[in-house]
Amino acid sequence: MNCTENVLNAARPDTEFISDQIKIIMQQESQIPKFILSIQNGYAQMPISYANLILGNKSNMYRLVSEEGWYLPNSESRCCTARYLFDVMAGTVFRIPVKDIRISLDQKRKLPKIDLICHLEQNFLNGQKFGFGPEKLPDRQWITNVLHTFDPQHEIFSGVKNAEKIVEIPIRSEYFLNCSDSLKNLAF
Repeated sequence: MNCTENVLNAARPDTEFISDQIKIIMQQESQIPKFILSIQNGYAQMPISYANLILGNKSNMYRLVSEEGWYLPNSESRCCTARYLFDVMAGTVFRIPVKDIRISLDQKRKLPKIDLICHLEQNFLNGQKFGFGPEKLPDRQWITNVLHTFDPQHEIFSGVKNAEKIVEIPIRSEYFLNCSDSLKNLAF
């Protein structure tokens, strides 16, 4: 074999390899249900009637979206509709991975949920919307955790602990005169 034949043989595709690849693709296609029209970027395209059969109901869709790793409001929240879940799955509304969430354990002050949502939208979402309106807000814990993730120094998380809080109580001076010596030392 001369040098030219070696170059031509190297450039010629291996027909056995290509044949094996075609067989593998055909086997994989035979395992894909016929109602799936195509699969691209992790999404299967199919008629909506089949999608409804697969997803079934809102709880199945909620499970599917949460298994994808997105942090969701409580499934019983008014905002958690099938449309909202679909928008989260499609990425057309705000979504955040569960792994990025910082859980808030202590909330010092309660503000209306709508104020917290507006604060987040105006300061952290760069024009992106949450995907729900003021009439269907998520549960407070979801909002608080998202806020704590973006703004852990927000006023609802800061404040004086109850043990350090200064309060005024009405007293009478004769109370201190009849008290034990340790309390008398407190009277000025």
